[in-house]
Amino acid sequence: MLVDDLRLLVESQPPLEWGRLGQHLPYEWIEAAVQAGGSA
Repeated sequence: MLVDDLRLLVESQPPLEWGRLGQHLPYEWIEAAVQAGGSA
């Protein structure tokens, strides 16, 4: 079934490195997100 194939695909990927995400975001985007939501 498709769900089994998707599970295999997801499980075969390395874990995400969320710490690296902030290294590539423009400062202006972070500033706008903080102002819009009150926190980032």
